[in-house]
Amino acid sequence: MRYSKQREIVYEIVISCANHPTAEVIYTEARKIIPNISLGTVYRNLAELVNIGKIIKVVVPGDSDHYDHTIKDHPHLFCKECKSVMDLKINSINNLINEIELDNQIKIVSNQISFIGVCPKCQN
Repeated sequence: MRYSKQREIVYEIVISCANHPTAEVIYTEARKIIPNISLGTVYRNLAELVNIGKIIKVVVPGDSDHYDHTIKDHPHLFCKECKSVMDLKINSINNLINEIELDNQIKIVSNQISFIGVCPKCQN
């Protein structure tokens, strides 16, 4: 893959955001650095970064996709109130995966588990 300044900027924005940004948020931030960058360029570079395994896309039903720089398998919570996406810590996720593999005679090589609920901030 050839070097791309736009891809580098998009990647740096995803890394710098702790809140799983959407393409629109990334686009707004990228325009501060490259004023003439298009939303299409942002989407193409996000797709390429997902394709090469540098970031992951977090699909949220009924909302925009979000992007995460933590590529290790981990679950997310989508807050139905503030629309944020947050990482969840679940120690027993491996037990669940092992049970699914055994019960279905399959081998899971990757997963994306998301929950829909209300984050701690919105519960207050």
